[in-house]
Amino acid sequence: MLDITNHLSKRGWTQTELSERMGISKSTLSDNLKNPTLAKLNSIADAFGIPVRDLFPAEVEEKGEELFIKDENGKFKSIGFLNRNL
Repeated sequence: MLDITNHLSKRGWTQTELSERMGISKSTLSDNLKNPTLAKLNSIADAFGIPVRDLFPAEVEEKGEELFIKDENGKFKSIGFLNRNL
């Protein structure tokens, strides 16, 4: 459910430009988007200058879903609720 298209278009960036800002190849960025870990999400969010939760579509936040991400060890960890009003 990760969607960076909106963030790219707001800044007029391409995926290639984002990958360059992150210091990785475009193919590595594509892999990061397909199989994101918390560390990868943090890197992407840092490149945009936004919190990790903003990488996910607003409709997910409205549902108040808890967000889990796979860490570097392959374990799922909660990174909190997307809707802060819960």
